[in-house]
Amino acid sequence: MRCWIISVLVVLAGSSHVQCQQVSESNKVSYDGQTVAAVGLIANPKISIESLRPMVQQKTGEPYSSAKVESSVSALRETGRFTKVAVEVKPDSGGLHVTFILEPVLYFGVFDFPGATKGFSYTRLLQVVDIPNQTPYTQDVVTKAEENLRSFFVSAGYFQAQVQPEPRFDGTHMLANVVFHVNLGKRAKLGNVEVRGPEPAEANRLLHATRSLRATAMARRIVMASV
Repeated sequence: MRCWIISVLVVLAGSSHVQCQQVSESNKVSYDGQTVAAVGLIANPKISIESLRPMVQQKTGEPYSSAKVESSVSALRETGRFTKVAVEVKPDSGGLHVTFILEPVLYFGVFDFPGATKGFSYTRLLQVVDIPNQTPYTQDVVTKAEENLRSFFVSAGYFQAQVQPEPRFDGTHMLANVVFHVNLGKRAKLGNVEVRGPEPAEANRLLHATRSLRATAMARRIVMASV
């Protein structure tokens, strides 16, 4: 009698294990067959990425292949230069973005904006560069942040603003701190506005509208500077 009870418990436990395994496998996302829009490699800035690209079998413009990605990971590991090779896949409207992260990599640390913090808050400038925490360092991300800053300054009236990024690598803490040197230059100002052509009443209405727009723009600049 006791043996019969034990055998039932063993069968139930085995059934439960199989069920959990099936659930975990069903949760895996398969990208096979989807178009790959971009393939990138992220490594320590001291390592030449171009020398590693021939090892990556998954190519841009081709369908995603789990077999090719796994073979690429194996080839990169066999170099013995990396402690870990991770793959990040991000779906996008134009296709998949596949990134091979070759550890140890540097992550973005502290940002500084000399020349810009007098007119804009540090928090607002961080929002503009838009680099989330735990982002691996790449030059492409720095270039995009530089473009974001320049566009932001132009929208605030600094049409001649210059931005020069300076990465500073901290190998001890595996961080890439970036100083964005900013020269805002002079802010453009709206001069006198004249309305010619319509009747005087309509001209006065249009002038009043332009004054309201100028006041709104000024208020918006004040808000952006104080955020």
